[in-house]
Amino acid sequence: MGMIHIHHHKLWLMVALVVVVVEGCLEEERIALLQLKPFFFPSSTEIEEAAAWGKDSNCCNWTRVECNSTAGRVTHLDLTFLHNTSSWYLNCSLFIPFQEIKSLNLAGNYILGCLENEGFERLSNLGNLEVLDLSFNSFDNSILASLGSLSSLKSLYLSYNKLEGSINIGGEFLCFYNNGYRNSNTTSNQHTLFSFASLAPKSQLVRLHFD
Repeated sequence: MGMIHIHHHKLWLMVALVVVVVEGCLEEERIALLQLKPFFFPSSTEIEEAAAWGKDSNCCNWTRVECNSTAGRVTHLDLTFLHNTSSWYLNCSLFIPFQEIKSLNLAGNYILGCLENEGFERLSNLGNLEVLDLSFNSFDNSILASLGSLSSLKSLYLSYNKLEGSINIGGEFLCFYNNGYRNSNTTSNQHTLFSFASLAPKSQLVRLHFD
């Protein structure tokens, strides 16, 4: 009977551990989200959302965060239009813990660029990252090389930044005007899609989105 009791006790512990993973989020990712909080909630502009981050021990329940229902890993982060007080530089290393992330939206946050040696190349090991939205910021041409290291990307949004000049994409020249993009062969600012192959030959990215 003693052996049976021990066996059941171990089985209960295993089940309990599984429940913790499924119903909660990884502590490493919870800590990483809290490290992001002062950068994306820098003032009282989003009081309710800022207060919600950290209140619930399960970060999968936090606003703007989506997790995998079976593993409790963060898969989507929507950090759009939060930091609207001053321009700043992004530390991409803060996103490294999110190993299962598929979509990262950083649009509209007054981001000027990345800290030295902390650019988007730091995210090259995030093999599930398919969507990256950097639109409505102040990135310049210096980010293009680091974006080429994100081989898993399928959609990249770069509209309304401070890119200048032109680049050759898929045999067509893409020109940068002011805060948006425009194909040199068109006269309108309509939503257009281009291949990213010439910037990142090893990338899976099939579309570059701009206005």
